[in-house]
Amino acid sequence: TEVDDEFEPETDAALATGELDVAIFDYEGFHKGGELELTSRTPDPRLPVIYRGWMMLPDEYAKLHAALSTMGLIPFVSPSAYESLHLFPNSYKAVSADSPGLLAYEGTEVNAEEVNASFGRFMMKDWVKSVKGTSFPSCIETPISQDELDGLISEFVRLRGSLFTKGIVIKEYVDLMRRGGKTNEWRAFYLDGKQLTLNRSSDQAASAPRPPKRMVARHANLPSPFYTVDYAELEDGSWTILETGDGQVSGIACSQGPDVFYRLLAEGL
Repeated sequence: TEVDDEFEPETDAALATGELDVAIFDYEGFHKGGELELTSRTPDPRLPVIYRGWMMLPDEYAKLHAALSTMGLIPFVSPSAYESLHLFPNSYKAVSADSPGLLAYEGTEVNAEEVNASFGRFMMKDWVKSVKGTSFPSCIETPISQDELDGLISEFVRLRGSLFTKGIVIKEYVDLMRRGGKTNEWRAFYLDGKQLTLNRSSDQAASAPRPPKRMVARHANLPSPFYTVDYAELEDGSWTILETGDGQVSGIACSQGPDVFYRLLAEGL
């Protein structure tokens, strides 16, 4: 088993701190139901274990947590904390004052009348992600018939495939500010109730405005020890929260190198 190419820079950066151990495992084998086997030396059991890798369904992460615990290790993020921040509807109540409107449904039955009464425009996601980068519409206007909505849901589920998570989320569509052709989005990592990093995440210019300090500080105590919040500037100059995420499966912002990220992480643990 080797480190995936995408995570090699992170592995090197973690080791370069001189304070973090790295162990790897066969993600594909584990994903297909295999047992967890660490293919490098077992980490120091006195240190918290943070998973950095591809997204996992909540049940799969709970299996990983249990397997690590059986080895005598201490996973840093509990299954409930993972599910609270990885599935945005679970954390929505805590950030709703700073986020677009949202309707969340378990499964695929969504009431068109409720959607029409709630939003003039909306986007569709499951409880984790959209299907951005496909032919699926990013902005859907209401009113919409039940048949039209059911057809869109069927296509969405088909596109998500085995990654489809829990149910359908109908989210108010908002217009984001564009500066130099780029949206102004920022990703904050939080660790143990404190802001760890805040960096540009949409290739926007370094001169682009930052999200308000009070807004970023206001969301430093969500129910997980390690998570992300994505902020974006709206067309009218105000700010909104687009997503929350588990810090273990959220990518490092494109404007921040892994060396700085892992140095700050090592210092914060």
